[in-house]
Amino acid sequence: MGSATEFYKFDDDVNTTDDFGFCHVFYDDNNECEAIEIFDEAEVYVNGLLIFPTDFETAKKAIGDFEQDDEGLISISKSIGIYAPDGDMESILFAKEDYYNDET
Repeated sequence: MGSATEFYKFDDDVNTTDDFGFCHVFYDDNNECEAIEIFDEAEVYVNGLLIFPTDFETAKKAIGDFEQDDEGLISISKSIGIYAPDGDMESILFAKEDYYNDET
């Protein structure tokens, strides 16, 4: 993936995040990868269908159980989130199982 720059994405982060330019890689308390956030410089396909960047309806058809909120789409069961606060997809996040259930 190339070389990364480390930074703290949020003030209360325990571990740094790796910035590869086209994506961020997040780590848990054991310093193991827990999520990868891909930005719109890259394309993501599921079963041959472009789901990112695209529109909400296309992504919903491919993933199936997305729920829409103020920040975009989220699939809790598949641990996938699409960040699109203004309706335009900015990033898609793939995470470990129960990633969104772990948030408090």
